[in-house]
Amino acid sequence: MLNSPSWRRAQWAAPATVIAGTTTRHDDRPSAVGDEASYLGFNLGHKGGDKPDRIESARGRLSQILAQEVTPALEPPPHLHWLDQVHGSDWVYADGQWSDEPQADALWTDQPGTGLVIQSADCVPILLASTDPALPCIGAAHGGWRGLLAGVIDQLVAAMPVAPSQLCAWIGPCISQPHFEVGEDVWRPVAQVSPSVIAEHQTDPSKRLVDLPQLARHRLHSCGVVSVAQSGLCSYASPDFYSYRQATHQEGNGAQTGRMASVVCMTG
Repeated sequence: MLNSPSWRRAQWAAPATVIAGTTTRHDDRPSAVGDEASYLGFNLGHKGGDKPDRIESARGRLSQILAQEVTPALEPPPHLHWLDQVHGSDWVYADGQWSDEPQADALWTDQPGTGLVIQSADCVPILLASTDPALPCIGAAHGGWRGLLAGVIDQLVAAMPVAPSQLCAWIGPCISQPHFEVGEDVWRPVAQVSPSVIAEHQTDPSKRLVDLPQLARHRLHSCGVVSVAQSGLCSYASPDFYSYRQATHQEGNGAQTGRMASVVCMTG
């Protein structure tokens, strides 16, 4: 298996035929030199102010990383399905053929060699895999607070052709509760659904701290997904990941940052 600074494997209960993990902001390509590369790193998202050719090169490298996660290496490399994420709850079926980026925040497939990609820079990436050998399939969802409340996980789990109890989930790097400070417009609707993920703010009584990964975990459990593993990695606190909120705190409104990719793929 490949040991790359650009890639972290998921540790979860998925079958051995499933590849899963997340990219970091560290670019391991030989061409990744110079001030531009060191600032942007291994950016995989078109919304981060990066050049399109750099993004496509990084996406090609991601396919190579996934191909080398097994021995012998996958040939051809997995076909990656990307989304135009809009903080909603819609899902699409990835048939292994299309190359556009439909507007949706979740997707699933039962096609081997098809990679499902969720981009993030603080939001919660959720990967799913069937543990039923008779019904192999995988799924992935983008969980911002709006999407989690709108039911993006619920819709995806309901769409997949396997019992929820036969799914395992992995929650990737995202902003952790100590750094997700929000106003009443966010914490109050979250509190109506899952009050236990809300903590008091130490200095500002109008604000609260929201635990997004726990909110995702609660939504998974409410859908019947029992096996849930968390990366425990904070996008805001770790220098290994992109964080939109950290960039905004450092550079002000309008700050730009890259995007990580959390990916799940079936090899067979």
